Amino acid sequence: GGLASSRGAGWASSSSSSAARGGTALFSTMTDVEAAIEAKSAEIRKLKEVDGFTNKSPEVSAAVKELLALKASLEAPEEAAEAPSGGGGHPSEKSPEEAAAAAAKTLALAKENPMPKSGVPVEGENRLKVKEILDAEAEDVVGKEVVIKGWVRTLRAQKGLAFVEVNDGSCRVGLQAVCTADMESFGVVDDLTTGAAVTVRGVIKESPGKGQKFELTAQAIELVGSCPVDTYPLQKKRMNLETLRTFGHLRARTNTVAAVARVRSVLAFATHEFFQGEGFQYLQSPLITASDCEGAGEMFRVTTLPTEVSKIPTTKEGEVDYSEDFFGKAAYLTVSGQLSGETYACALGDIYTFGPTFRAENSQTTRHLAEFHMIEPEMAFCDLKASMDNAEEFVKFVVQRALDKCDADLSFFNDFYDKTLLDRLNKVVTQPFARVSYREAIELLQTEIAKDKSKWQVT
Repeated sequence: GGLASSRGAGWASSSSSSAARGGTALFSTMTDVEAAIEAKSAEIRKLKEVDGFTNKSPEVSAAVKELLALKASLEAPEEAAEAPSGGGGHPSEKSPEEAAAAAAKTLALAKENPMPKSGVPVEGENRLKVKEILDAEAEDVVGKEVVIKGWVRTLRAQKGLAFVEVNDGSCRVGLQAVCTADMESFGVVDDLTTGAAVTVRGVIKESPGKGQKFELTAQAIELVGSCPVDTYPLQKKRMNLETLRTFGHLRARTNTVAAVARVRSVLAFATHEFFQGEGFQYLQSPLITASDCEGAGEMFRVTTLPTEVSKIPTTKEGEVDYSEDFFGKAAYLTVSGQLSGETYACALGDIYTFGPTFRAENSQTTRHLAEFHMIEPEMAFCDLKASMDNAEEFVKFVVQRALDKCDADLSFFNDFYDKTLLDRLNKVVTQPFARVSYREAIELLQTEIAKDKSKWQVT
């Protein structure tokens, strides 16, 4: 397998004259090919048992490549006899001498273009995501040959056996691939480390281990991208979120950040699902604006004026002359799409905006963000009750979607961050929202503050 692949470093795509350039003598009979296979096998055994080379050494890899080429040549006559020819559809015959010549050519190609250190490229069109496999019923996947691609989460290697957990980001957990020494690419296991990118082909089986539904009995494994173990910062130990902020390019591989991303993705899509289902039009309000929509906070300025103070144009009054700026006036990042939304609602009826907004409030709390996505529905001919109904239905809809599609991620949050999370979310979707007047709300607050004023900032 693999010798006809067009992937990788092109080690099987040399010209047809390679045999002549390689100087390899042509085999005269198939018996000679079998003898060459025996000799090459003995050479590999000597390299490993006597000379002490490992499976990943260039010497052994090159010898294995030549052995695979010789074995492939033995199967060529049988395959050719069964395949229809390009002309009249009769079986194509190849003499032993021709087959031997083809074997010699293949062997020369192997010598000219050694096998990549990563092993034989793993091909296959039947790729499945890990989540697809784990969510499937046993009768749908057990016994099926599949290809998975992802990153090594954990690795346990023993003599002749290795357990590689591969996670592709589709869900929190990974799929365990069981690699055995009889795999031609087993030597690749020696180069695997946490974080390495791999492709694995194998057969799905029910797992005898606890906590895992299925496992993959590997047939071939390819190291797509190595990962230096001495500098890769993400290991089994837990890291706090502040530390993760310093690894912006890798933090999405952690359980917490990856789970947040998946839940956000589901919530964002559910937002569009809900409003589109209710007949709303999606409005892309501008991000750069000259309007201070809410007037309640500082705005980020957008400008192309020089950064050197001495070169900034000024008016007679000594103020910045924004007429020289890109838009001819002061411009900012939007704090809200509300003004655009109200304008379009008066033409289209019901609209919603859903995009990034920016607030330049330098408040270092978890409730103040410099950038966030905001959802703003605007409805023409709508009263307060209809507005409250819309808000309640929307929240229930998106929370239910998250519970349905992100159960593993939400359970993770419930276990490690907030033990009451799942209970509170289920109450959101099953219980009606309380509705009170402003007067009642003030009375409730005053009653609560009177219980313990130290918990409140009372002015």
